[in-house]
Amino acid sequence: MSSTKKRNTKKKVTAKKQVAPKKQPAKDQPLDKKSTLKKSKVWLICLIILASLLILGGIIWHAISVNLERKQKEHEQELENTVSFCENLFDETTAIKNDTSEDDLKKCSNRLTELKSKKDTSSEENDAEKDQINSLSEQISNAFTYLDWNDAANELISSGEIVKDSIEEKDLVSLDESLKGLADAYKETASEKLSYLRSEYLAMKDTKDTVNNLFTSEDHAEVRPDINRNLYNEAKEKIDNLKQKSLRQNLSEQLEKVLPVVEEKERIARELAEKARREREEELRKIAASWHNLDLSPYYINQISAGFESGCEAASLLMSMKYKGYGGGISFSSFANNMPKSDTDPNQGFYLSMTSLEPRDEAHWIAPAPLASYGVASGGSVANVSGWSLDQLDNEVKNGNPVIIYLTFGFNNPKEYSKGVPRNLHVLVLSGFNSYTGEQKFYDPWPVNGNNPSLSKARTEQLYNASGRRALVVR
Repeated sequence: MSSTKKRNTKKKVTAKKQVAPKKQPAKDQPLDKKSTLKKSKVWLICLIILASLLILGGIIWHAISVNLERKQKEHEQELENTVSFCENLFDETTAIKNDTSEDDLKKCSNRLTELKSKKDTSSEENDAEKDQINSLSEQISNAFTYLDWNDAANELISSGEIVKDSIEEKDLVSLDESLKGLADAYKETASEKLSYLRSEYLAMKDTKDTVNNLFTSEDHAEVRPDINRNLYNEAKEKIDNLKQKSLRQNLSEQLEKVLPVVEEKERIARELAEKARREREEELRKIAASWHNLDLSPYYINQISAGFESGCEAASLLMSMKYKGYGGGISFSSFANNMPKSDTDPNQGFYLSMTSLEPRDEAHWIAPAPLASYGVASGGSVANVSGWSLDQLDNEVKNGNPVIIYLTFGFNNPKEYSKGVPRNLHVLVLSGFNSYTGEQKFYDPWPVNGNNPSLSKARTEQLYNASGRRALVVR
């Protein structure tokens, strides 16, 4: 029985299982405890997982934030170091310092390029940084441009800052054109260097031209015919001042061709000068030996200071008489005042005033004949030699006899004539002549040209003839 019950029971159970899904539990039927527990565990696990994920996310986000902050600081530090490094390459005018090398500029340029690639410069936060980097980049670019210009200029300069003698005008033109593209910070320095290059180029060109000018051919085979020491010295001084040794040596070799020619010309010139000197000495000796002079200076009379503006005849006659030893105690004023006078005829005595020039439209004078008679009456040996030639008068002087000669005032051309003589008639003492030069010497009582003037024989003869060939001699 028991076994039957068991089977029946099993069958019951089996049957129950088969129909169970068809039954709907009541709404207020309690949940299965195991199912509820299972669900709670799932929710708990989910919460734990979510919390873990949140914690992990926070950890990751914090790590990312810390890393970003670290990178930002690293970038800022790198920017600061780069800017400091780059700025230290330039002076306050934004020009590179003298000790800045091209490698330094490249390092700066590379570091700026790295900064640009590492940092997003699109945000507003980095505008200042972007401007700073761009400004430094522009300075670097300007510096490289200047270094290229400077390298081109230095190609024309050898060691010791000496400009090469191979420099040409086209080199300077090229540098001048490229200088215009330099930044303002470099233009003054570049201009000074270009100015130095040009001055040296011009000095070399001028020296070459000076040396070339000493020759008549391009091959320097013929020295110019008018070469002289001054031209040679000018060229030598310019050559000696050149800094370019090879050019200086080359031009000096050319100049060596000139020196013998200069020395030969100087030798010839010295010989000619010596010959001329000897000839001049001989000339002076002949002139000195040909003078025949009478020294009337101890007896000279100045008619103006004596107050006899028209008393030239009296002064000339008395000087001559005293030279010959006559009228020793006679004063000029007494001699002049005692001269015979005539109101109408100078052939009778002195005509018009002896102490005045008025009237000025006529000559105040006395003819040779009455003047000679007055000299004889005053104790002298005086002869009227009017009409004699100048050679005859010179011969009297040669014999030691002064001649009173009628010429014109100041040796000027004769003016209007009155009573047969020029209105500007003047009487002097012919006291000397030179038989070699023909020069005549006089003592002039009115010393407009000095008291012992000279006149050529031709001019003396011209005035003597124009004044009527009038003369006296005191023997």
